Amino acid sequence: MLEIVAVLVIMGVLAAVAVSRFTDIGSRDLAEANALTMHLRYAQLRAMGDTVPWGIEIEDGQYTLLKVNGNVPNLPGESSSTKDDIEIDIQTAVVWFSAARGQPMDGPEQEPRDSDLSISVGNQTITITAETGFIE
Repeated sequence: MLEIVAVLVIMGVLAAVAVSRFTDIGSRDLAEANALTMHLRYAQLRAMGDTVPWGIEIEDGQYTLLKVNGNVPNLPGESSSTKDDIEIDIQTAVVWFSAARGQPMDGPEQEPRDSDLSISVGNQTITITAETGFIE
């Protein structure tokens, strides 16, 4: 009887480990959302340290770092200025950040946005606050 109980306990532990390893809890979405958040903050910081706006163009499963009238470096942690193969629920959007203040703008030569911008990456949502440029 003791042997049967021991076998059942061991099988229960193995089943719990197997289920936890094969269950998708959205870790890929979370990682992609964190990477996009980091890259948005990078563009914002570059704009704040420059005299021209910087931005991120988001389109069909990829996004690209942009700069008005200039060459752009690679995105941090990437081998180019473009990040591919992500699940973004926005078809096309460009997020520009103003020089010196880092506020989100509708275009490189336009006024700051008057409404917040939400970007969905899988089941994660990134929000850029209109007035302050806070990215969460």
